[in-house]
Amino acid sequence: MLPPAPRSGRRASVRRTRIGRTRLGTEGLWLRRPLVEIVAKITLEGLPAYSWPGGSIQGTFVLETDRPLRAADIELTLRGTELSQVTIPEGKSERVVQQDYPFLDVASSFLNGVTFQDPEHIAPGTYRFPFQFAVPDNAEPSIATSEVPAVRGRFFHRPDGMYVEYELEARVRVPWWVDPVDHVAVPVYSPRRVLGTIPPLPSEPSGDHPSFRIDFDPVQILPGGAVAGSYAIQNPKGKHLETLTVRCFRHVEYTVQGRGEVRDGPTYEVVVPLGDRQPTYNGRFQFVIPNSIDATGPFHGQLYRTFWMVHAELAVELGFAVKVDGAFTPA
Repeated sequence: MLPPAPRSGRRASVRRTRIGRTRLGTEGLWLRRPLVEIVAKITLEGLPAYSWPGGSIQGTFVLETDRPLRAADIELTLRGTELSQVTIPEGKSERVVQQDYPFLDVASSFLNGVTFQDPEHIAPGTYRFPFQFAVPDNAEPSIATSEVPAVRGRFFHRPDGMYVEYELEARVRVPWWVDPVDHVAVPVYSPRRVLGTIPPLPSEPSGDHPSFRIDFDPVQILPGGAVAGSYAIQNPKGKHLETLTVRCFRHVEYTVQGRGEVRDGPTYEVVVPLGDRQPTYNGRFQFVIPNSIDATGPFHGQLYRTFWMVHAELAVELGFAVKVDGAFTPA
């Protein structure tokens, strides 16, 4: 059971972005993009592909303007946010509900690093500001239970799921105009790669139905390594057994405004063919959990927790499958 959602988590319903429009300020004024004059260009260069807890995110903030620019501030902010989302059917329509929990917000200002043409306007030119943000030692690893579209809006919105995201926001605050802004996500991957060990999986013994027991090799499971073990199947009634499947997967439990949700994945498995009516079966199996960005160790935040599970299933022809589930024992 997850802890109750923190009061500091903000409640929000998704507002779909209107294509072809840009929102100005906080009063709900909408300007069509052809009417919005671009007063400056900002980019972030030299960013790392990823970082890790205790590491850093560094690069260069580049500001280009070909005319005098009135700016109240030049800001760069690193934000870390937990965000959960669910779509709730309501009759013939649906409602998208989100909850977010910001856990990191670090900002820098570069206004003192530019040349002013007069007391209110930055002189035209190109300005480069090197920066470096430290990632806290206890930073949460990035999570995305679904792939997020690179472009989001009315027709390409965020899928339901649980997300832990780190984002850099570069912004020039222009009084009474649309702020030039650039957003870049930089994932943070945890070095805590041990997924745990897997206890034995015995099914309930029965004199009428097949049963099995799976014993995993007593080693710590690491991404990029093998999950191996042995199986023993009892088939007292000589039923036709088809396959034995052993599957490992990451399990994510999360809440959205008090509503519990679950996402499983990634999943890795091996299927052992049987195809006979023997009274007993014995053998070994092996498969690999790749060293991917999703294969992270157990973790928990304010809105979620993750751990690894194992599922075994014995398929019986013209009969009910025998299934057993278990959880990895944390390292």
